[in-house]
Amino acid sequence: MMKKILIITAGIIFLVFLLFSGSFKQKYFSDRSDFNIPDTSKITSFTIIGADTLNFEKYESSWLVNNQYNVNPVAVNNFLFVFKNMAVKGLTMDVGIDEAFSLKLNIRCGKKSKRFRFYPVSSGSLMHYEGSSKYYQVEVKGAESIDLSKIISDDIMLWRDKLLFNYGINDIQSIKAKPYKAWGNGFEMYRKENAFLLKNQEGSLLDSSFYDANHLLMYAGYFEQVYFDSSFSISNDNEDIFESEPLFELSIESMNAENRLIRIYSLKDKDGQTDMFKAGCRIDHGDEIFVVPYVYLDPLMMSLEQFLVE
Repeated sequence: MMKKILIITAGIIFLVFLLFSGSFKQKYFSDRSDFNIPDTSKITSFTIIGADTLNFEKYESSWLVNNQYNVNPVAVNNFLFVFKNMAVKGLTMDVGIDEAFSLKLNIRCGKKSKRFRFYPVSSGSLMHYEGSSKYYQVEVKGAESIDLSKIISDDIMLWRDKLLFNYGINDIQSIKAKPYKAWGNGFEMYRKENAFLLKNQEGSLLDSSFYDANHLLMYAGYFEQVYFDSSFSISNDNEDIFESEPLFELSIESMNAENRLIRIYSLKDKDGQTDMFKAGCRIDHGDEIFVVPYVYLDPLMMSLEQFLVE
């Protein structure tokens, strides 16, 4: 009798070992979980709910988040790649995992919805079905070392398209520049056929021999692909982050007769000193200040004198 009990006990231990290790574990759990979505082209929308709620909608050639912001194509492509290649490694036996921070996911595929929870825990990323008692350890095939918390996130700044504005040379009809600080005079340049002409800040047209026309073309090229790092709202809580008077003001008219006003402000760093690497941009009369590296802004903050021929 004792021998039979020992044999049965050994058999149970062996089955448990198989269940949680090796290829049997991979096949068993992978066949019984469908976190992966083989055809991600069928995804029309998805929602991520954590500290914030982000709603993503697919349009013909782009995605929009919260019906307000364009989504960075790289961010959404990474998200789709993850769910196309997600694989289950096994189950976790941590009974306290349901109390850990998680993100609720609702992914719409055609007429069907998939509802998951994602747990970015230190021991490895976990996925969970709403209403289930099982928590699955997951990985991404072809990118096993990927940090899923940087891809499945409720931080809207990780999702937003950071392109602030993008004017090609052939998109610009005119640019008016107004320095607020005493480093030179303002100017206006405007298109005439394939060249730009230059006016001083009083509106008087300058003789073309006074300035370098090629320099104006080069300057117009700096308005292409200007990106921001982050943004914050204009509010009483943030009024001490940037100076109330702008450093510089730019008025751009496009070839489509669309006007845009760009004001550039000094920002303060964490020590309250002027930030030497980034500045703030306000577009038109919006309620956001966009934090932009000076590498994009320095070439835009030109004075009339810098175009003149000595």
